[in-house]
Amino acid sequence: MTAKPPETHDETPPPPLNLFFRLAVVLATVFIVTVFAFVAAILGDPETPIIRTINQHGGQVVLWEVVALLIVAVLAMMLDQWRNRKSRQTSSEHPAQEP
Repeated sequence: MTAKPPETHDETPPPPLNLFFRLAVVLATVFIVTVFAFVAAILGDPETPIIRTINQHGGQVVLWEVVALLIVAVLAMMLDQWRNRKSRQTSSEHPAQEP
């Protein structure tokens, strides 16, 4: 027999999703794929068109990916902090009533 967690009758809805965090995950995935492409460029034939493109423009691509990831990560944290502050203000204005 397993113990059941205590039931809570909290009717507050879950907080809305922070889409900036999801966007940060997507951008981080793209960044990792780009790094793998750099590794493939080092190990591959330098005359292949895709490797020439990576060698010519890869540095700029990585730079823009890092900048975009930093911006999105900061926006995600700012939105999360703003929502937490707003929920604390709302809960302090409307304290829960004891039964």
